[in-house]
Amino acid sequence: LMDEINIAVNKHDAVEIYLVAHEKCSANRNPKGKQLEHSRRAKRRIEETKIGMPVIMLWVENKKAAKVK
Repeated sequence: LMDEINIAVNKHDAVEIYLVAHEKCSANRNPKGKQLEHSRRAKRRIEETKIGMPVIMLWVENKKAAKVK
């Protein structure tokens, strides 16, 4: 995960990180609650690196994105 983030920051000048979970995910077939638990864990791990940019979580359902706390 951090390798991909470092590429986004260093090669593409990313200024925000988005963690996106969505319904009917083929890579993570867990229900919404479990997927969001995974996203929250990833968010904490990213923030622990002190990368210094916002980490925003989204849930996508029916082609609509909503911010998640």
